[in-house]
Amino acid sequence: MHEQSIRIPMIIYDPRSPKSQGRTVSLPVLNVDITPTILSLAGLESPEEYQGESLIPFFEGTPDLWRTGIYLEHRNENNPKLLKTEGYRDDEYKFIRYDDNDYVELYHHKSDVNETRNLALDKSYLGKVNYYAQVCDSIIQKLLDDRKSK
Repeated sequence: MHEQSIRIPMIIYDPRSPKSQGRTVSLPVLNVDITPTILSLAGLESPEEYQGESLIPFFEGTPDLWRTGIYLEHRNENNPKLLKTEGYRDDEYKFIRYDDNDYVELYHHKSDVNETRNLALDKSYLGKVNYYAQVCDSIIQKLLDDRKSK
């Protein structure tokens, strides 16, 4: 869940689109965006149940509407060395919570790029911790509801 493991560069090369070459974009993209992008490049529609978004709009510039935050989860079962975690990262904070205990982390990644100061330990950030916990809960509920409706 920490920056060093989630901020992985993504490189897309489409020789048919010279406008997309040599651009750097800092908005968050996810691995679930790869399949919709490939389908778009092939001229196909993504199935409605796919969670990702096509990255084709980035070929022409920065999209007007794009995600401002990302939900993160690690659900590896039966591996005590990899704790089950979930979290949310937006352009200012990252919130992480651990399923098997009550430990949470909150980082202001603009001022603490190495995530060394856990703000969740500071009582003055309790409102932020509660806010991001609710954000995670609502995303999880939506994902569960989407799964049930299919």
